[in-house]
Amino acid sequence: MQPNHLLCEFLPNPLGIELPGPRLSWQLNDPRRGARQGAYQIQAASSEEALAAGRADRWESGRVESAQNHLVAYAGEPLRAGQWIYWRVRVWDQEGKPSAWSEPAHWSMGPIAPEDWAPALWIGLDRPDPDSTTDEFRSLPARYLRREFAVESPVRRASVTLCGLGSFDLHVNGQRITEDLVLNPAQTDFERRVMHMTFDVTGTVQPGANAIGVVLGNGRFHALRPGGHRDFGFPKLILRLEVEYADGTKRLWVSDAGWRVTDQGPIRANHEYDGEHYDARREMPGWDRPGFDEGAWMPVQLVSEPGGRLEASLLEPTRIVSTLSPVEIRRQADGVWLVDFGQAVYGQTRIRVTGAAGTEIQIVSAYSLRGDGSLKTEDNRGARSTDRYILKGGGEEVWAPRFRGQGCRWLEITGWPAELKNESICLLIVRHGAPPAGTFSCSDALLTKISDCVGWGVRAFLKQGLPLDPDRDERQAWLGDPAGDAPSYAVNLQVAPFLRKWLGDIRLAQGEGGSIPAMAPFYWTFNRDMTDAVWPAVITILPEWIHRHYGDRRAIEENYPVASRWVEHLEGRMRPDGTSDDGFFGDWCDAASMDKKGSDHGATSLPLIGSAYLIHSAQLLARMAGILGRSAEATVWEAKAVKWKEAFNRRFFDAETAMYESGTQCALLLPLAFDLVPAGQRERVLGNLVKDIVETHNGHTTVGLIGNQWLLPTLSRLGRPDVAHRIVTRTERPSWGYMIKKGATTIWERWDTDTRDPGMNSEALLIQVGPLGGWMVETLAGIGLDQTDGVRLELKPFLAPGLDWVEAELECANGRIRSRWSHDRGRFTWEVTVPPNSKATAYFPTNAPESVMEAGMRAEDAEGVTLLGLESGFAVFELRAGQYAFSMERIWINASPNLIEEFIPGKMIS
Repeated sequence: MQPNHLLCEFLPNPLGIELPGPRLSWQLNDPRRGARQGAYQIQAASSEEALAAGRADRWESGRVESAQNHLVAYAGEPLRAGQWIYWRVRVWDQEGKPSAWSEPAHWSMGPIAPEDWAPALWIGLDRPDPDSTTDEFRSLPARYLRREFAVESPVRRASVTLCGLGSFDLHVNGQRITEDLVLNPAQTDFERRVMHMTFDVTGTVQPGANAIGVVLGNGRFHALRPGGHRDFGFPKLILRLEVEYADGTKRLWVSDAGWRVTDQGPIRANHEYDGEHYDARREMPGWDRPGFDEGAWMPVQLVSEPGGRLEASLLEPTRIVSTLSPVEIRRQADGVWLVDFGQAVYGQTRIRVTGAAGTEIQIVSAYSLRGDGSLKTEDNRGARSTDRYILKGGGEEVWAPRFRGQGCRWLEITGWPAELKNESICLLIVRHGAPPAGTFSCSDALLTKISDCVGWGVRAFLKQGLPLDPDRDERQAWLGDPAGDAPSYAVNLQVAPFLRKWLGDIRLAQGEGGSIPAMAPFYWTFNRDMTDAVWPAVITILPEWIHRHYGDRRAIEENYPVASRWVEHLEGRMRPDGTSDDGFFGDWCDAASMDKKGSDHGATSLPLIGSAYLIHSAQLLARMAGILGRSAEATVWEAKAVKWKEAFNRRFFDAETAMYESGTQCALLLPLAFDLVPAGQRERVLGNLVKDIVETHNGHTTVGLIGNQWLLPTLSRLGRPDVAHRIVTRTERPSWGYMIKKGATTIWERWDTDTRDPGMNSEALLIQVGPLGGWMVETLAGIGLDQTDGVRLELKPFLAPGLDWVEAELECANGRIRSRWSHDRGRFTWEVTVPPNSKATAYFPTNAPESVMEAGMRAEDAEGVTLLGLESGFAVFELRAGQYAFSMERIWINASPNLIEEFIPGKMIS
């Protein structure tokens, strides 16, 4: 047994840690069945040499009898800014045998208190572009800042900590340190907090003359739509460069009046909506190297602070992760080309071009084409989505924008000086830099394609530290989607730090009276005070989900007070009858809104939705209070939830028909999802929902943003995964299959995007996604994950009709979970991997446990396998850590109470 894959707060390279007590995680590398940790020992030291010698001068945990290997809080000597901490861990296995020490890992402490930044100052250039217009489409060139410095002796290590607003590129001695990183730091409400990042530049800083340079883009800091957008000022920078010499002495250089600045560089404009304009004739060779002639540059201005507290960015940065090549290039006219990349993504265009100086290339991006074959830009609304590049001449030129991205599939290119070839252009795919979390595939090509579309959409949506729509002139962090989308995020990317950061933005957005706006951070100057009980419920839903899925109690600790204040605020607005009318958005973009402009709030009663969510938030607060040990508060919230539930049913429920007001699928679904249905009525309400889906709408759903967040998991949890599967496999509108049939490569914003008027009509939003990706992994592959108290797995695949095999993997705190099942003419095989230090409860679709075999023997006799008994027609086994290969000859399919069929060898599966 060997500890490996050491992590600190989920960060792969945790420089710049700000928390006084970071949390440490590791995984066990032990292929033995039943491998588990019985105890651990952590050592932390001030140097690698001390650690190797066993001198744990920062923390010696001693032997701790515990299976915990995830988010173990550092409990050593108090930490200070500028420290580097090296740590290692060893563990004792289930037999009491110790492992070897892990390879050492490290973290560094960035600035913690404001005084830790001294003497660094905020610097910049507070002036507009003298050549820019003052209309709605004003521009602002990038700011280039530089400073030279001399290093007197050999360097042991060097790091740069900086905050560059709105976005930055860091250069040292001619190297772009942020080569693959773009659109950083994470965006925030800059008047409340700003994020700093730390970079290890040890191999770049050398004895002698050195130069450091920073390019500042606008991001969301400098508003280029001044009318309706918050403007935080001109771009600005604060920076600390710390060098430790080989003899242990340190030298510090900071941002101050000694820096120089220019806005006459090649980036003439940069804006997320309108594009980047780059004039290569203005390039300044060597500007980021020592010895550059900076005579034409100006002294920097000492500028005001942005207002927000400087915090370390504890999430992975936004980065370029891969490239996408064209699948088709069409010549439209002389110098005009259409390029299809075959996949909708969020990214940046990179070109390789040779031509005469002054030649201007224009690149317009969008998702699709008009009926006449031209680029369809109407769905971009007011966003110009246009990049411009002016050649300098003299050979091949390679360029991509740095301070803007775009959701697109197609490009229209004009002014290209020659034949546009495949190798001349590509898309750089940009997303949140979290590691991948899982995979899904199956024998049904449609389901696999839908899963892929969800994944592409998630990767386009998560960036810049926010869940942002990737296109048009909006790109706001709306609160409505992520509460239900999180399971789809989590089977694609490891998003715990990302979501915790965004929840921090929501906390800061709370009003004095407890209200929470519909987006956070709030970048618009209008609609801030929309009162809604539904979209802001992300503040109650996400912390509880993060705790359950990632085992991170801190999400509840941080958000419970704000969530309580918000629900209390809504409680003060309730009607005298104990219900709420605060359901502002409704079931946004449901099927009732198809082809009907102006009906985006949907067909379900807004008060019903708002009241249901308010009760659910109270239920979650009771649960969170219990987790935090606040039993008295838990009791209060439980009582309120019960009282409001009674009022809800008095107002909205018809006991005679077992129907809820509006009678829509969403109206029936929410009471089932939140356990609001009166005692003895659940089966009738569920029957009405199933009837509406199967009979009234021929297997189709009618829900929108809200209903989608609960539909598939609720049907499956209540014993009707067959109905959920039927919905997912439809190919007529409204359905995900219809989108695929129409050529979608991501999930559309609306069920009717292909016929909808331009405007709110994106081809890559998550409104119609919800937990769809997570449902496939959990229900079809059967991987149910709960990490509230260690790693607990429920493995229970649904053998849906028409599926011959399903395979999925999912990363958890202890490693990789795998489930692959298949059946062929009565023989069922199931390959399972349970990570070390984990247990699983596995459900086999048979009532004959003796028929279950593992590696050629009866499963109940196999190592690591324990028969627990029969449950609702399933043979249930406990599996300890290990890899298993199960098989059996008699199974049933269509796993719902009224659709169970005993399989007989030779009989066709319907």
